[in-house]
Parts: sequence; C-alpha cells; structure tokens
Amino acid sequence: MHRLAIPVRLGLIACTATMLVGCSSAQPTTTLPLSPALASSTSTVPTSTSPTPSTASLDGAVTAGDLPNWPATYTGPRVGPFFDGGPEDTEYLLTCLTDLGFPVRPASDGHGFYTSGDASPSALRAGVVACGQKAVDIGLVVRPGESNQYLTIMFQAYAWLTQCLLDHGIPAPDPPSLDTFLEGGLESWYPYSGFPSGGEVSVHEGASASPDVQRQLQIQADCPIHPAELLPKVGITPSDLANLPTP
Repeated sequence: MHRLAIPVRLGLIACTATMLVGCSSAQPTTTLPLSPALASSTSTVPTSTSPTPSTASLDGAVTAGDLPNWPATYTGPRVGPFFDGGPEDTEYLLTCLTDLGFPVRPASDGHGFYTSGDASPSALRAGVVACGQKAVDIGLVVRPGESNQYLTIMFQAYAWLTQCLLDHGIPAPDPPSLDTFLEGGLESWYPYSGFPSGGEVSVHEGASASPDVQRQLQIQADCPIHPAELLPKVGITPSDLANLPTP
C-alpha cells in the first residue's frame, strides 16, 4: 500500500489507519477503503465533556459525532494544529480508543499502536476513524486534502526524500514531472519502492530484525516518508497545511 498511513498492530494482525484503514493477516497488507470522510459526513462538534460512550453500547458503529471533544483521560495538548500522524495525534487517538474500551498501547516506532486480539476489527476500524476525525474536527490535527497546493508541497518533500535515499545508497525511482504528480496524486510516486523490500518495513513487538531490516529501519529514520516527520525536513509546519485551500 502506498497511501501514507499510520501502521496499527492488532497483536498478530497488521493494520493501517489514517486516510485508509486496512487489516489482514501479518502479510501481505490488504487495504480496505474506509475513509474518515464517511464518518465526518454526519459528524458534529459537540461541546459535551461527558464520558465517552462504551464500544459495547455502540456495537462498533461509533462516529466522530458520538464523541466528546476531549476524551476523559486525555492529558495532551489542546491547542493545535499538529500533523496528522504525529505524536500529538497519536496520543489523542490512543486516549480516545482507550476511553472507548480498546486495550491499546503505543508501538515502539511511534507510528501506531498494539491492541489485544480480543478487539473486534470492525469496531476498532470504526473507532480509529471516529477518533481520528474528531481530532480534525476540533482543530487539534490538520489533514489536508489532495489539493494542487498540497501535492506541490509533497512533490518538493518527495524530491528531498529521493535525494536522501540516494545519499544512503538506495536506488529511489526517478521523480515524475510536477504535472504528472498533480494528475496522479500521492499514489503516483512512492520513493520507498527502491528498497529491496519494495516499501516501508516495521518490526512487530518482541520480534528480532535481520541486519538488512535493521539497516532499512535506520535509513527510514534518516529519510522519513510519513508527512509528520518528512514535511519539517523541508520547512513545512502544520499551520502551513491548515492554511491550504480545501480541494
């Protein structure tokens, strides 16, 4: 999957969630297109600070409109914006899911979380989408659409990333033209495809990594592809994204 997303670990089930949510057995990843926009289409921004409803009562059908602005146990920052997928977003997401009744804990790489295998995948997907959309609705997190202005920023960021990979000896694919990228969107250019693995790698909790995987993990840290880590490399802030026009 080439969509920029947060890896989410469900025990031995690998999932991704941000713009898309997908689950499968450990490999390969199968993407299920479940967009937060589907939840936000019926969402409001309530002023209630009542406790978050239980997943049992919601039967997996939770949407952003069902949630209070701030989870009852949330202690993180309340003045944004912050990057989608950044540490502030992850803290809000984990707290929101915890208050919904999911036993979650952060992944060691900061790009997601682990939860027990007892969690219903469909209920968890609904919870991830709802909590993620709520963070956007209250202005804590900025999630820009694929406007030409945003794609131009990502084009510049991917150009930096490509050079970083080349400097580390990874044969990154040739960049497309800006016009091609604007037409094809983020899916049309995936700088990590030059890795021998063909894409991003991560190591499950408690697993050991081969020397090749360890090397790729180090290069991924130096040359990050997640926008929350990549965009600051080219001087872009969350406020810059918040000021972009809606596509």
